[in-house]
Amino acid sequence: MPSLSDVEWIFVVLVLLYAWETLVWARSGVAVFVSRHGSFQNRHPAIRLTGNDHGSLLLSGVLPSDMTLLCHEVPISMSARGIAAFVPASPTSNDRPTRSGDVFTWQQLTNCRARERDVRSGEQLICTMGSTVMADHFAGVLRELACLSEQARIDQIDQFYCGLFNTDEISQRLDRLRALTPPIRRCAHLMLAWIGPIGMLLYYGVLPLKVDNQTTATYIVVLFALWWTTVALVWRAHCCLFQDDRIGRFKLIACSLLSPAVPLRAIDYLSRQLLAKSLLHPLAVSATIDSPDRLRDFAHRVVRDFVYPLAPDLPEESLDPALGIAILEDCRVDQRERITQFLAAHNIAFEESLKPPRAEDEYSLSYCPRCWQQFERDNAVCDRCGGRATLPLRV
Repeated sequence: MPSLSDVEWIFVVLVLLYAWETLVWARSGVAVFVSRHGSFQNRHPAIRLTGNDHGSLLLSGVLPSDMTLLCHEVPISMSARGIAAFVPASPTSNDRPTRSGDVFTWQQLTNCRARERDVRSGEQLICTMGSTVMADHFAGVLRELACLSEQARIDQIDQFYCGLFNTDEISQRLDRLRALTPPIRRCAHLMLAWIGPIGMLLYYGVLPLKVDNQTTATYIVVLFALWWTTVALVWRAHCCLFQDDRIGRFKLIACSLLSPAVPLRAIDYLSRQLLAKSLLHPLAVSATIDSPDRLRDFAHRVVRDFVYPLAPDLPEESLDPALGIAILEDCRVDQRERITQFLAAHNIAFEESLKPPRAEDEYSLSYCPRCWQQFERDNAVCDRCGGRATLPLRV
């Protein structure tokens, strides 16, 4: 096997660095929306490469113009009675985050604090968030609610859950990102073409140019000009989008100056941070970025998961089971009403999503009401959905 030259090794390293930048580690409880060819209109579900109990390694879009939105879901159930550290729903994954199911009254949450990614009441763990920023934000939300009077708290909880479906805020952030990134997109595509096809064709002598010191110097000068121009544009966009995040900006620019793969994937990086400080319902993100047909398909999955969540749909251990179940029931009733109203505003009926699928063949007798997997016997259980009991396919 012939050995590679130094230049060929540089190309190999750059390809590996670029491939590394296309990977996304999504922690449990985070819904991922990945664009394709720079647009969300024809997006496909993110490709899961591997994962564990803490999250999944996903493949994002491969073009410099592709974006990835990370939607942080609410990790607890909340009502006027208190909170339960458990949420049955897991609409975008078959792996529900591990949660204690512990119950907390509002009086216990006045000293709620974030420690790394954990949200704690004193020394007792409430939940683990997707990032330290989100943990600090959510601890502040719970602490603020705990300090209110009962009626004011009820009103604030209502506003909190209304905010989960705020598509206007998502649209405004996306519009701002799209307004700032066209120059980055153009420079990044030019740099990718300059490093990849043009560089390879020039090195192997395919182009009708004499490869001498002057040609090599010109190539390198143009490369660094594109590289550093892209970095400058990324710095400007980050300043406009995330003014207070100086540490994150320093890390991004430092990495961009060390590796050209980072500015090539800068639009994807900026989009990942776009919703980093917000708790949102995945339906709100889908309604903002998806076509009506794609939203309808996604809504069907969300509704099925809501009505028939991963089993078990109640916490297996709790210090106060009766209060925990009451909080969960209060929250589910409220959430069902909100989801129904949200879907009705987009001409989607809640009950429409609960219709059984068409039989795949004459041998299919039952189906999982959550994932629609079909079985050739009655009274089966779906291992994919935690042992969820199946329903008859033909009534």
